[in-house]
Amino acid sequence: MSMTNRPIIPSASHRLTNDKAFELITSSLDSHARVLDLGAGRGHLARRVATWFEQRGQKPADFVVAADVSADQFEATEVPFECINLNEALPFHNATFDVIYSIEVTEHLHRPYDFLRECFRALKPGGFLIVSTPNILHLASRLRFFLTGFFELYKPPSTDPANAGRLCGHVMPLHLAYYAYGLRLVGFKDVQYAHDKSKRASLVLWILFYPLIAIMRSRLTREVAAYDAGVFQENRDILGMINSKKFLTSRSLMFVARKPVAREV
Repeated sequence: MSMTNRPIIPSASHRLTNDKAFELITSSLDSHARVLDLGAGRGHLARRVATWFEQRGQKPADFVVAADVSADQFEATEVPFECINLNEALPFHNATFDVIYSIEVTEHLHRPYDFLRECFRALKPGGFLIVSTPNILHLASRLRFFLTGFFELYKPPSTDPANAGRLCGHVMPLHLAYYAYGLRLVGFKDVQYAHDKSKRASLVLWILFYPLIAIMRSRLTREVAAYDAGVFQENRDILGMINSKKFLTSRSLMFVARKPVAREV
């Protein structure tokens, strides 16, 4: 069966998240790129990416690899699959892949900065890492945290391995500034941030509280600049984004980070 006729595999991620992720992935590809899907789940995006290669006359199995903790649920059997522990070192050689993507995965990990470092290692110079994770900074999520102590899409955490893929398996509520820190820490450059959709409740809250938000954003910028000029310069772009309309209303935080080529390091 041609992959263009294969059924769409259901996904645990929101449709708009998958669509935006696919857009970011394919805009970073060429027809000879090596691609790694980390946390592939049932294989929704693995199949879509494989089909992209097939439509360009390539054999997808030569270019796409999927990996997750278990193959039991994986349905994109046309794509090679490897069982891995995402909380440990990745079982791939240095500089193997042109594109690595991980969609709605890092919030489940115990060591997200080590995960970013491993992705950096496995990417070829000039390669791209594409990640999506819940945006805990949108205003409805902040209000939920204020009222309940838990961000949106986060529940009281469970140590039961059977719960790892559920909302109670979301154990790492990092936001934009901390992902930006982790990417800088391991060596990524040219990070581009994106989002999938705006939350209606957050948009309403943004309209209602915009004057206060603007005041506090200005105050935060001054406080950081007064605290440490070096820290301010390192975080200047993030300070401009963290309380922007985009990140105060978007459901997901998404980013594309590029590994520098040797002469850029």
